[in-house]
Amino acid sequence: MGIAAGPIPQMARAHLPNVPENQGLMVFNVLKESPAVVAGLERYDIILRADGQPVSNSQELQQAVNRRNFGTQLRLDLIHKGQPKTAYCIVLEKPEGEPEPAAHRNPFGALKPENVSIQFSFTDGEGKRQSLSARTLAEFGQKTQQDEEFRNRMQQMFQGLPQNRQGITIMLRPTEGPPAPPAP
Repeated sequence: MGIAAGPIPQMARAHLPNVPENQGLMVFNVLKESPAVVAGLERYDIILRADGQPVSNSQELQQAVNRRNFGTQLRLDLIHKGQPKTAYCIVLEKPEGEPEPAAHRNPFGALKPENVSIQFSFTDGEGKRQSLSARTLAEFGQKTQQDEEFRNRMQQMFQGLPQNRQGITIMLRPTEGPPAPPAP
């Protein structure tokens, strides 16, 4: 995911009366151009659940990530700047040197965030096929952070998911030619 997370410090936990004592992780660092940045995670966010299951330590969060296949989304329920938030983090690859279970090996091992384009396709409430895309994951993250219309369309896509029987199609492709330069 591209985060460093650990136990919630007691000082912070004192301000979270609705969070059970044995639940939650605080995000201490978010790596640039990581799936976590794309999902909108920030330093000091409190992750409460991963795919609906409570997390109380980084191993439980890692297990939730490991249960996911490459290119799928991990749903994170968290507290972001004091407000409840749901984020969807795309599972891409393990950091170098970290072992990976054979069942979850990335068949696209050469793909890195800077040379992957992404496209979400979905059917809107009026039955029209819509898509959201970006040339790189960094560009996608930038759009989700800075482009209000893009964010609204993403929110519409995910909010419509329960009633959209066709679901969402996610396409990850290697970009053509050399990696795109980082967004300014």
